[in-house]
Amino acid sequence: MLHFGMPTLLELDGLEANAKFCHEHGLKFVEINMNVPDYQVEVLDKDFLLELMDKYQIYFTFHMADNMDIANFQEEVRKVNVDLVIKTLEFAESIGSPIVNMHMQKGVYFTMPTEKIYIYQSYIDRYMSYVESFGNVMNQVLKGKEVSLAVENTGDFDREFMRAGTLNLIERPHIVMTYDIGHDYSFGNDREFIIEHLDKIRHMHIHDAIGEDHHLALGSGEMQLERYIGFAKNYKVRCVIEAKTIEALKVSVQELPKYI
Repeated sequence: MLHFGMPTLLELDGLEANAKFCHEHGLKFVEINMNVPDYQVEVLDKDFLLELMDKYQIYFTFHMADNMDIANFQEEVRKVNVDLVIKTLEFAESIGSPIVNMHMQKGVYFTMPTEKIYIYQSYIDRYMSYVESFGNVMNQVLKGKEVSLAVENTGDFDREFMRAGTLNLIERPHIVMTYDIGHDYSFGNDREFIIEHLDKIRHMHIHDAIGEDHHLALGSGEMQLERYIGFAKNYKVRCVIEAKTIEALKVSVQELPKYI
């Protein structure tokens, strides 16, 4: 069944306020944004989340911090990040969450007179060895579990190392894709890769956009939302309405039936 959810909103005080808002507006889940200090895996209370799920008849998904980097060239940093993904997946599984979302990182670049040179591209063999190692660990962690790890497009699939790293991961059975339609629309670099791997999309971030101004309320931009939401409907892909203010989310919920 097609489910629509919401991100954790900074305007709301804590997870219960978000869960209550979610229920009151007919949404099915809240995506916990782990960039927020109160939503770090080490401070989340499993019993409290299960209580909220029962009280408001919703569930939770997870969005790893945007700066989490599983291929960092510094071994200690890389290990901490990989361990954090493992802990988050284990916590998500413990409350029946279906998905943990993550970004792949572009890493550091050197600004040269005529171009930017990305270090991950210059050392792509080493980069790919770390991605491969991470994928192998995920195979073991996710084996026999219901939760999946999802790699989100961030408008960077024009870079060889980003495509290669993502492809290495999503070829594994328990690693899927999150399709952020605004990132794709605003930057225009992801479409070809997305089309080639439609079968791996299990999660979507939907919002409207005007040029590179995205995370707008549904219906307030220039995107052909009926195409994207039609895809989600046909393939029963879970969708986060990634409007990030109370007002924008309310407008989006009101507009949503037009596209379904």
